[in-house]
Amino acid sequence: MKRRLFKAIVTSAIAVFGITASSQDAEAIQLQKLPNRPDWRGFFHSHLKDNYKQLPLDIPYDIAFGYIVADGSAYNSPGYGVLNEIFGKIGWDSDTMAYILKYLYRLVDYDPIRFQNFLWRVPRPNYGETGATILGALYSRLSGDKRIYYIAPFYILHVKVNAIEFIDTVDKVFNPNIIESETIVYCKVLDTLKGQVLPDLNNAILSNGKNEFDKNVMQFMAVPQKIDFVFSYNNRWSRVPSPNYVPLLDEVNGTWIKSNKEYIIFVRPISMTGTNTTSYYSICPMRIGLSYGMFPIDDGFVIDEGNSMEWGEKVPIDEFKKHIIEQINLIKNYGE
Repeated sequence: MKRRLFKAIVTSAIAVFGITASSQDAEAIQLQKLPNRPDWRGFFHSHLKDNYKQLPLDIPYDIAFGYIVADGSAYNSPGYGVLNEIFGKIGWDSDTMAYILKYLYRLVDYDPIRFQNFLWRVPRPNYGETGATILGALYSRLSGDKRIYYIAPFYILHVKVNAIEFIDTVDKVFNPNIIESETIVYCKVLDTLKGQVLPDLNNAILSNGKNEFDKNVMQFMAVPQKIDFVFSYNNRWSRVPSPNYVPLLDEVNGTWIKSNKEYIIFVRPISMTGTNTTSYYSICPMRIGLSYGMFPIDDGFVIDEGNSMEWGEKVPIDEFKKHIIEQINLIKNYGE
């Protein structure tokens, strides 16, 4: 009876929310410069705004209902300051917080990029970017709570790095006097722990002055290989929080990420800029531990320098992933 009622509610909301029987793919973007930031070089994903509304009819009911509730919450958001106060009054270990995190996790995991577009869609009167505002207030409330390790990343993946590329860039809009060094990481996904739908590389922009990107192979690689995930990070980032500084390098001052090695990565989209119709974003690691959310794998062991995950500094890969899944299940299956 409850399921039939729930189905009726979701079905009735379809016409209001704009759920359609088929999804519309974003057009492939051929640009080699980032709109509004033409001097910034790097690897950028793009997606048409508002595409998140075109949900397939076979979407799970809890996901569809979650978007309906989230959409209404965003429109009626009272602003960051009030939200911070509201979340501050919710006990971090309360049922209310646990259920918020449960359904937030499910929305992100179902399709991370669709959820990203929900956060950064076309601004409307009295709307702004309240999806991101709500999420920011929630993250602030979870500061120091280990659950943030599984909520904040949009993707948790076991990858093999096929190639890396270094790009020097100047962002004349925000940091005109600083030369930034970016590492672009081209991966093959070996296992997905969170994030069921990978970004569509058809919509990617590689702004490196070479125009070498191909969605199936990297032409500059000695042995061309298929690439299905790309992320990047700034080489000036510190492995520890400010005011201290430890460069993102390995024990011999080499690059943190290396070709032909495997990693467990915790990453999420970061909005770069946008137009009236399109969002542009990079996918970057979360600052988790001294590995900055990029845990290297050596001889079948995940290396967690400093034991940030509290499972040991050298953990068998299957055991490490098992711990992650256990923590995720505690969040997404709460109350069941």
